[in-house]
Parts: sequence; C-alpha cells; structure tokens
Amino acid sequence: MKLGMPIKLQPSEPVVIVVEDDLWIGSNAVIATDVTFARGTVMGAGAVVTHSASEFSIVAGVPAPKKCERV
Repeated sequence: MKLGMPIKLQPSEPVVIVVEDDLWIGSNAVIATDVTFARGTVMGAGAVVTHSASEFSIVAGVPAPKKCERV
C-alpha cells in the first residue's frame, strides 16, 4: 500500500485460492486469500472462509468453522 497514491493506481498482488473437485459455494460467500478447498467441500451462503477446509467438510458462519462432514 502506498500512501498518497489513489487506490486504483496501486499495484495488485496475486493470491492463491485452490478449488478442488465437487465443491459447492453458497451465494454471497467470501473467501480469504491463501485458502484451499479440498474435494467435496460445501460452503454455506454468506460464509466468511478464512481457513482451508478438509475433504467433504461443511463450513458456514462468520468466520466459517467446520460444522460437520458430508457422508
């Protein structure tokens, strides 16, 4: 961030978000940077996901902790 420079002129930084197969993302979900979603993850609508999710997990809430696992 450079003080004194308009935001639209500041350079952007690349981030990594890994999305594997069979992932469901609910509407208005927010995904933080450097997060990995393993196969079969379900993200609830409006969730704010700040940590990686394990296979077949269900995350929801603000911030979105693991609620349970899909069977």
